[in-house]
Amino acid sequence: MKTWGRPRPASANTMTPDATATAEANASRDLSHELDRLLERLPGLAGEDRDKAKVEFLKFAAKSTRTTTELVAKSADVAKRVTGRVKNEWETGRECAESFVNAHPLRAAWMALGVGILLGAKLFGHSHRDGSF
Repeated sequence: MKTWGRPRPASANTMTPDATATAEANASRDLSHELDRLLERLPGLAGEDRDKAKVEFLKFAAKSTRTTTELVAKSADVAKRVTGRVKNEWETGRECAESFVNAHPLRAAWMALGVGILLGAKLFGHSHRDGSF
């Protein structure tokens, strides 16, 4: 029988979602600082310097687009992995429940009855306390 909370092997060559998010946040913050510095210089620039700044700005904008595209792709990958894990855990839980019910049908029925009574009391108990139905 499968058990809950079993340890999973850690992959040495992949970053955790938290580490990936932190790295992406740092890259985004660095890009933001570069753009802020460029915007601070822009009002005082004229002629050739302004054209250079414009080229630099377009370079940063392209870098930002790549970063955003990469972030979207990585987020989609993380979502797929999490969805796969959830489906796997759901299937494992279903298998555990089925094996328990098959091994202990009477105990499972009593547990279901108890849970039903508790939920019914919790959900509908207030309507009977005040005397109205």
